[in-house]
Amino acid sequence: MVLIIDDDETIQEVLTDILEEEDYRVEVLSNTNNLEKILTSINPDCILMDVMLPGENGDVATKRIKQNNQFKKFPVILMSAGTDVHTKAIDCKADDYLKKPFQNDLLLQSVNKCVRD
Repeated sequence: MVLIIDDDETIQEVLTDILEEEDYRVEVLSNTNNLEKILTSINPDCILMDVMLPGENGDVATKRIKQNNQFKKFPVILMSAGTDVHTKAIDCKADDYLKKPFQNDLLLQSVNKCVRD
C-alpha cells in the first residue's frame, strides 16, 4: 500500500490513478496531522511525501519518521517542484525523491524500488 501525502487534489488524483493502474492500493492524506497514529494503523509499503504542506512541511515530517525507531522502516519518497528537492531529501534521509512534474515511469520505478527493498 502506498500512502500519498500531498495537499494538491489534482496531484492526489494523478498519483492515485497511476498507482492503482499498477495494482497498488492507495491511501491519501492532505497533511501530516496525526501521522504517527495513521502510520501505525495502515503500515504503508511506501510514502510519497510532498515538501510543501500546510502545517508541518514534508521534509520535516520525513525527518521525524526517519528518527522514529517504529517508523524509520517505511520508505519515503520526497516530492517537490522546488529546485532543492535533492538536498532536502538527503537532509531528511528520504529514501528517494521526485522533482515535479515527474514522468510516470520514474514515479513507478521509484515506488517499485522502495516496495521491493
